[in-house]
Amino acid sequence: MFLDTVLEHYKKTLLVESQTVQLFKGMQELLDQLKAKGFKSAITSNKPKDTLLQFVNTQNIQVDVAIGVCDDTKPKPDKCMIDQLRKLYPGHKIILVGDTEIDYQTAVNAQIDSVIVSYGFRTVEELRSFGIAELVPSVEELSRVLLG
Repeated sequence: MFLDTVLEHYKKTLLVESQTVQLFKGMQELLDQLKAKGFKSAITSNKPKDTLLQFVNTQNIQVDVAIGVCDDTKPKPDKCMIDQLRKLYPGHKIILVGDTEIDYQTAVNAQIDSVIVSYGFRTVEELRSFGIAELVPSVEELSRVLLG
């Protein structure tokens, strides 16, 4: 009973947050550029799936797929979400772009490349303390890394 109440409060808080949180400046443009070059894009999140989809729809984020936590999807750093992407896009190279040590560890667990940005939820010092040496400092630099 108590856990259900806490979970319901958490979901309501995330729904309110989903209406105010926005993508980093320039990120939707980068997603559009990637799409124009034939790349697929996905959001993987430890938010509950229904809350994530609400966020994606509210913010009109243009991605091919959004995967959140639900009964059959474990949270990161488990590689479950990456495995789902592998099934959806067999033969495609997957690169995880993230901003936390959890994203980094997910990529390690899934044995895929990652690009960790330093302009998200963790400071450069925090990210370095987790052994992440290479950090991308801006959306512009991320664009150069991904598009060449």
